[in-house]
Amino acid sequence: MSLNLAMSKRTEAEIMSLMAKRPIRMTDDGCIMTGPVRLSFAALDKPAKPVEVGGKEKYQASLLFPHMNLTVLKDALLAKLKLDYPGLPDYSSFVNALSKNSPVKDQGMKINVKDGGYEPVKATVTGYTKGFMYVNPKSMRQPTLFHVVRGGWVAVLPEEITKVMYSGCWVEAKIALIKSTANANPGEATGLQGLWKLADDNSFGGGSGATAAEGGDVGDAFAAEDPNLIPNNDTAPAGDGW
Repeated sequence: MSLNLAMSKRTEAEIMSLMAKRPIRMTDDGCIMTGPVRLSFAALDKPAKPVEVGGKEKYQASLLFPHMNLTVLKDALLAKLKLDYPGLPDYSSFVNALSKNSPVKDQGMKINVKDGGYEPVKATVTGYTKGFMYVNPKSMRQPTLFHVVRGGWVAVLPEEITKVMYSGCWVEAKIALIKSTANANPGEATGLQGLWKLADDNSFGGGSGATAAEGGDVGDAFAAEDPNLIPNNDTAPAGDGW
């Protein structure tokens, strides 16, 4: 299996083990747990200013998938599209990873064409790799954030957010698929419900709710307290990719 470990000090065995313990999965309330992803462009201590004129400030984070086994996410997205846009003959523009209408995008859209990417962006973004996917969930309210303290999931204190939840660390996120309210950008958007810190890593630089119980076994957060601990399980879940 090909993994995206750009700018990472983590080994392939470590990430494969995390993926096996925490595969992408649906929650009882219809949301999606992402499994391990790299955090990027985090605006979690305070909402980010909107890019579009007249937009609202929102908390947000880009989440970089290190693998291509996104079957659960793909199926959930198609099901939600069919529910929100019944009778539409073609959903391709809403699931095309190179389309602005898709909530799941190719990381190559953050890479300048001069560097082999897809867009004439001002500068290639550190840590992004063409061919792998990312999502950019947002929330009007501050999402719940957890990390491991003395063997249990504990909410991150407001003054610790930027130190704990930095761009480049490994997290698991709970996200929701939400019908877009923007007429110019129909499709599905992603809502950020919560984040669980799983592991420290090299920093990229820059910057229905969730409960602690949804974080699962804290033993799976192998680097929250000990960044040198390597898990024993090195198998990865099966999937057919995006």
